[in-house]
Amino acid sequence: SILEQKKKPRFSLRLPSFLGGLQNLFNQYQILGNTQMFGYTAEIWKKSSEEVFFQINKSRSLHSSPPMDADSVPGVQAVAAPVSYFNLHGLVDSSEWYGQRDMAITTQGPDYPVAIKPDDLYRTTEENGIIYTEACYGGHISGKGEEDSIALKFLATGSACVVGSTCTSYGSVMAPLIGADLLGFHFLQHLDAGMATGEALYHARINFIQEMQKRQGYLDGEDQKTLISFVMYGNPFATVRTGSSKAKSIHREFLPSQVCPVCTKDHEIELPKRMGEETLAKIKQTVEPYLPGLSTAQMHYSRIHMECSGKDHTCPTSEIHMKSKPGARSGKMVVSISKSVTSANRTHPHYARVTLDGKGKMVKLSVSR
Repeated sequence: SILEQKKKPRFSLRLPSFLGGLQNLFNQYQILGNTQMFGYTAEIWKKSSEEVFFQINKSRSLHSSPPMDADSVPGVQAVAAPVSYFNLHGLVDSSEWYGQRDMAITTQGPDYPVAIKPDDLYRTTEENGIIYTEACYGGHISGKGEEDSIALKFLATGSACVVGSTCTSYGSVMAPLIGADLLGFHFLQHLDAGMATGEALYHARINFIQEMQKRQGYLDGEDQKTLISFVMYGNPFATVRTGSSKAKSIHREFLPSQVCPVCTKDHEIELPKRMGEETLAKIKQTVEPYLPGLSTAQMHYSRIHMECSGKDHTCPTSEIHMKSKPGARSGKMVVSISKSVTSANRTHPHYARVTLDGKGKMVKLSVSR
């Protein structure tokens, strides 16, 4: 009969009116997804992207650009997925996100193919999910509309929330994860454990600080920028719910007793004597695959210092007064490399930052997204 064909109610238990209201509120804040999680990365840093995406999709089944581009990307899948993860290039003056060719893998084709654009996204009958993007300016929406911003287009198609950077973001090319990769790692990890988006991002920041403080003993410029620039648009109460609901314990995290931001604002143009040409050659060899054409790149050198007067600039180091500053004379140095590459009438600015210890050994490499 017609009555028999009607779907059975999800709950047979009658709740008090106020509890029923809370249940309805909770249900509408959940993201129901029967489709797979969606991941999309630039080919050049697929390895680090797989480590991040693994937190929410154990198959590590990532799309990459190349070989995919805006003409072949399944935009409907990105919109409908419970969680979508992007690790692509972004530009301040473009509505598109771009891939980057790994020349050791893909020998032909554009260096920076258009990976996805707002037109690729449109509303579906599925309940839309949560977006995390590492793209530079992925969260930059000032003066933009939904046709000028992928983040706004996701929200317009019904996505619960978007997390992205309002400016240049930095990430890793291999383990250990740093910058936007490390923040995304913990954010997706907490989503998978059942946290709501706002709480997941909050605890991801705490985890980020804990890990970088433990590794380095301080938070450098890339760390500070990551913590400040990544913002959330949309619903902070949204949660991920897949076909097989998992109950996991959620641990409350706390900041280290002392957070130490360092300053590298004082740049030098000339190569410091203690570095030597051999060290510089090793740096160029390491960075070249991610930032081709280093012969015309600009390079600056700065010493990491944990005590700063703030003269002629502002920085957290000068504003935060600490009783003790461990390793204030660590001797570490940062080599900043910048270069702009023009491709298909678009100028792609690239930045790489290499940290050297007191003996000139490379201890950290971060590249812009």
